[in-house]
Amino acid sequence: GESMSQDKESNAIGEERVLADRDNMAWMGPTVATGSATGVVVATGMDTEMGKIAGMTETAGEVQSPLQKELGALAKWLTGIAVAVCAGVFVLSLVLQFGFFTSLIYSLGIAVAVVPQALPAQVTVALSTASRRLAAKKAVVKNLPSVETLGSTTVICTDKTGTLTKNEMTVTTVWFDGCEYSVTGIGYEPEGQILGPDGEALDQAGIDEIEIMMDAATMASNAEIHPPDEDHSGWYPIGDPTEAALVACSTKLGTRSPTEDQENPELREFPFDSERKMMSSVRRFGERKQLALKGATDSVLSISKHIWRGGEAVPITDEDKNRIRELAETYSDRALRVLAIAYRPLSDTGDDYVMEEVEKDVVFLGLMCMIDPPKEGVDEAIDACHDAQIRVIIMTGDHAITARAVGRQIGLSREGDPEVHTGLELAEMDDGELGSILSSGESLIFSRVNPEHKLRIVKILEDQGEVVAVTGDGVNDAPALKRAAIGVAMGQTGTDVAKEASRLVLLDDSFPTLVDAVREGRTIYSNLRKTVLASMTTNTAELSIVLLGLVGVAMGNWAIPILAIQMLAIDLLAEIMPLTFLTYDPPSPGIMSSPPRSQSDHIMNRSSSLEVLLLGVLIGALAF
Repeated sequence: GESMSQDKESNAIGEERVLADRDNMAWMGPTVATGSATGVVVATGMDTEMGKIAGMTETAGEVQSPLQKELGALAKWLTGIAVAVCAGVFVLSLVLQFGFFTSLIYSLGIAVAVVPQALPAQVTVALSTASRRLAAKKAVVKNLPSVETLGSTTVICTDKTGTLTKNEMTVTTVWFDGCEYSVTGIGYEPEGQILGPDGEALDQAGIDEIEIMMDAATMASNAEIHPPDEDHSGWYPIGDPTEAALVACSTKLGTRSPTEDQENPELREFPFDSERKMMSSVRRFGERKQLALKGATDSVLSISKHIWRGGEAVPITDEDKNRIRELAETYSDRALRVLAIAYRPLSDTGDDYVMEEVEKDVVFLGLMCMIDPPKEGVDEAIDACHDAQIRVIIMTGDHAITARAVGRQIGLSREGDPEVHTGLELAEMDDGELGSILSSGESLIFSRVNPEHKLRIVKILEDQGEVVAVTGDGVNDAPALKRAAIGVAMGQTGTDVAKEASRLVLLDDSFPTLVDAVREGRTIYSNLRKTVLASMTTNTAELSIVLLGLVGVAMGNWAIPILAIQMLAIDLLAEIMPLTFLTYDPPSPGIMSSPPRSQSDHIMNRSSSLEVLLLGVLIGALAF
């Protein structure tokens, strides 16, 4: 659940911490970005955190979809009516002396006519057609009833990293020579521009001025970015994601040469460590040598003697340092990761460099700020969820500040900053307290949560009568994905475990695609409701003409107006095909501006039953 690489240490931890903050533990599964260590194995198999997730996934269980529950209730209701009508007509036919065999056939035919026997086929056609439409929009349905479940969704619990955000660090802001610049484009794909303070793209002269900082940033980095290949659907990094973001930014601007490492070979590297919080590289530039350095703002300022201003290095003042620290704090409050960039010309003599001797008296160049940015279209999709009165809750392993900043960017709450609760707070709450928070009706953020926290949140929401959709891409999302009414996995960045536990897979990893699926689900239920009501109306008409016919037989010895075989013919020829076409109806214009349907609101309720009865009797009387 981390958007950036995390530092690990060997010190003991004396306080209670959530999994993500246990910095002296290395978990099975993640990748080592930099450094090396020797570890002691403390758990294996099902006793590992990965094993515990597998155990929770196995025991999470599955819930019936709202459509399955509705059709089950409808089936019981229709069965009761069919049995009652069949028994009543059978007895009445015997009283009218139709004979036992004729009475039995006639009553069974009426019972068959009362039940919409085409409904299972119509439901399957509706769901499979919708599944095909969703597949064309990059959403693959693994379980047909799940399509309609999306339309009933009242709460979407979503992971942040890789679902709402790209899971690709991106430089968004650069501070250089007293000015703030914005960088466009997201992810590692080297497409974008750098915009000046006036919002206009820099011309070549402006890019040439800022190139000194871009070169220092990339030369103090070891990461690489590579174009898509058969194993990767997009541009991907090799090495530390933070360094890859610097390389991608420089490549966007055209300041990084593909052969930079050959043109300016590295003579010595001083790797990053958690004490000095810097990393530097000694490079050869033709006949001269230069130190390129990047690190935490305070660390770099502490060894800075000059600052780059107006195209030259000038002495740095305490006022300059204070202003830079304030800027860095402001960027950090916006959940940006801030790196300070510096350089230092070195003497041409000697290759035996010592870290303490070269990492001093540097020229401060500026700040480069990055974040794991929201995916394109996510803010519009969240806005559509607000209109559809669907709550969105973020459950992430990332830090509260980062999660709140992303929530603010995507418009998670229309009432200001969303409310944030941490994993430690969850551990101290009982189910009653957590239920009270979840029942508030507000969009929420749960940060630094463990897999069991996600599962617990989903269970409590379902106990409150909510229809919960869970989105995620990681192994730690699997228990909640499986437990939810509908689990939605990311197809590109999602793990096989997440895909296996889900019922819907988004091939384009796009949250807006999920909103399209919700629209499709609401349309399906609306069309199936039309089909059921139309079918029940014609069946009521058939029953009406039969009952009127029996009255005619009893009172005037009239001929029977309709035979059992004729009712079956009407059902087969005049009902199945026309009503099946109702399932293809397009969505109504306001379908995504109304609230999700209540689980207590059934197709055959008091209002719809009265409408079916009146129209059915009218049709039957006219036919009689």
